[in-house]
Amino acid sequence: FWCARRTNYTVTDDRGQYNYRVKHASLPEYIPYTLSYNPTTGTGGGAQNPITLNISATFVGSDYINAVVGAYTDTVTLIVNP
Repeated sequence: FWCARRTNYTVTDDRGQYNYRVKHASLPEYIPYTLSYNPTTGTGGGAQNPITLNISATFVGSDYINAVVGAYTDTVTLIVNP
């Protein structure tokens, strides 16, 4: 993303549809995860200086070990506010 020159920005998220958990496609099964991204704040340098946002998610605890097989998803919205 890019931000206007000399404009401070902050990146936040909405905790996802399932509050930092992925949900099984057809069952009420969830697996918790942590989400991290970097940078979370900074100062923009304009359109000629795009900012790379690194995002990662990791399952936490051992809930995934005995999880039911299938597709699990969540939708998280990232918000960039100047």
